[in-house]
Amino acid sequence: MNITNHDIECVFQLPSENPITGICRVISELGISVNTMVEIGVASGNSIQQWRHFLPETIIHGIDPWIIDDHYNPDLPDVGFCTELGTTQAEADALYASVIEKFSADTRIIIHRGRSTEHNIPPPIDLVYIDGSHDHEAVLTDIRTYLPRIREGGLLCGHDMGVPGVTAAVLETIGTNGVLLPAFVWITCV
Repeated sequence: MNITNHDIECVFQLPSENPITGICRVISELGISVNTMVEIGVASGNSIQQWRHFLPETIIHGIDPWIIDDHYNPDLPDVGFCTELGTTQAEADALYASVIEKFSADTRIIIHRGRSTEHNIPPPIDLVYIDGSHDHEAVLTDIRTYLPRIREGGLLCGHDMGVPGVTAAVLETIGTNGVLLPAFVWITCV
């Protein structure tokens, strides 16, 4: 079945829909197979729990550096501040430890600590969801790193379209080939 971005647009119509719920509805209604997915930007792991609920058989790779560095600036929320991370490295480390504990019994959830470029998740990947740093260069790097690994007919998507760094990176890489959906979700079929 050849899925188009128009097909995606026709399914995802509810303006208040949770981003992950909406993406999973697109997957279900269009019959897209998702055996392996990557989430960039895990934070507390709440979104991975949602993915697991909707995609119980999928192998989920979660990638996050859990680090307070130059890319992390709590004074600029649109550049990558995550309130769950805290403001010190000790708080970020504690959050990482809680994520490892939360998913320790699920062998289909694999947590990777580090930047997206530091982990070689092999193709084919069926779904990549980007919701990490909202810095232009970081989003650009995430897209350029993972787009070639997504199988034909797979999905590349993310959250927070409208944030300047995210918007610029998405338009620079996938241009108008993607679909902007409610809840600040951007998505394209590869």
